[in-house]
Amino acid sequence: MRRNMRYVERCFAMHAGKSTALFSIQILWHQSGFCTLLRRRGAQKTPRGFSGPWWGLLLMILAMGEGMGNDAFAQDLAALQAELQQYDLRKPGDFEAVEALGKLNDGARGQGAIARISRAYAATDLYVGARLLGDVLAMERLARALGVEGREGIEAWLDSELSQRSGGAIQLAIEEAKATLMGVRGERIKGNLRNEAVLLAQLPTDPRTIREWVKERCDVTQSLSLPPGVTAEEAEEAKRIVWGIRRIDEAIRRGEKGDPLLALLRPLLESARKRLGEVVIADPNFDGLDGVLHIKAGSLAWGYVSRLRVRSDGSVERINPEPTLPTVKEVPLPSNPPGVPRPIQELLNHPDIQQATAGEFLARIDGGISTHILWCVLLTLARSPIVVAAFETQGGRARFEPVREIPPDAVEIRVRPGGYAVKLPRGGKTTELPRLRVDGRWRFDQDGLTRLLPQGVNRVVAPSGLTPALAGIEAFGVASQGGKAFFLVP
Repeated sequence: MRRNMRYVERCFAMHAGKSTALFSIQILWHQSGFCTLLRRRGAQKTPRGFSGPWWGLLLMILAMGEGMGNDAFAQDLAALQAELQQYDLRKPGDFEAVEALGKLNDGARGQGAIARISRAYAATDLYVGARLLGDVLAMERLARALGVEGREGIEAWLDSELSQRSGGAIQLAIEEAKATLMGVRGERIKGNLRNEAVLLAQLPTDPRTIREWVKERCDVTQSLSLPPGVTAEEAEEAKRIVWGIRRIDEAIRRGEKGDPLLALLRPLLESARKRLGEVVIADPNFDGLDGVLHIKAGSLAWGYVSRLRVRSDGSVERINPEPTLPTVKEVPLPSNPPGVPRPIQELLNHPDIQQATAGEFLARIDGGISTHILWCVLLTLARSPIVVAAFETQGGRARFEPVREIPPDAVEIRVRPGGYAVKLPRGGKTTELPRLRVDGRWRFDQDGLTRLLPQGVNRVVAPSGLTPALAGIEAFGVASQGGKAFFLVP
């Protein structure tokens, strides 16, 4: 406050004997924020701490212009620009001011450029605000104020007005308005806060879409504290999200200090900030899965997929349970498993399994275990927090859907040591697919199985307990393509 008063006193001394309009203009310029842009661009040295509405720049232009003695024009322009210090799309006042600026421009003598760019700047803001907030009535009011038809007419009018060329500070105002308009069209101007704020206000709502959107439109901030073990890809995504949050915070502060458009867009910016803070950064290859379970010949090992989230203060926290992959927790399988398919009590009683955090896991199967052991493990885990949600196969990933019985309307795929036996639904015929010798090794005929399975029909994979577990898993992977597949567990 004291600094402002000292500045006012200096203005009194500087403008002694000059018009009161000019003095008012100088005071308004001191309180405006566009001088921050000028200082950044090197166009004007200004006092520190300015951050207010755009019209301060235009008032300064008037003060420095040729018509400094025209108090009536200066007062009319200042009154209209003061009307536009804050935008209210629900009331006609802003749109009436835009229309009045056009009339002031038409009646000006040698000073029309000032009213003209004021009008174009305000019309750009009102158009962007109405479009982002979905205010159809405001769009119609703006079209009437500009004397054009509909949204297309508004855009054509803005493109025409902002294509004009001028010098000095007027051109800076034109470029800032153009940047704002480009933002609502999805075009980015790197480093322009208004442009980037308008872009961020359009952040999508779907979390998956947000991650791709951020990757395409957000920069990588340099200063960021990350937890240990974060991969380069995770770090980059986190830094882009933090950049977006910081730019939103800057835009909100600028709105608080007088930028009328950013103040109008504050609800959208706050919503976008919240959504950025809710994004979970995780490896897309494990989408929907909490961890990986490795079923080995002599043990079970599991770890949780890395997940990160940005805190409200812009730092990054890890939100997945421990251990984080590639670190795993491992428990041994008993050397004497049950002779019939049933839960393994030693595993159920193991404290690491009892205390495991609940989650859905991708199961990887070693080649050294039989289907019987796999059944016992699956029956055990069905009573634990560790849920087998999918199997990893040669073809990718197959969602695990266990059944106890084969429905009559499903294709039955028997996996035997000698090959496949495929039985069609409701008493249909059975086709044998014996193993094939390929490169000196006996292999199951997966290509033949693919050709034999009818499309769109449920399939049940029923492996023999004596077959390698991987044989049943690979058959399950084939069955999962082109239809709903189930895995028979006794």
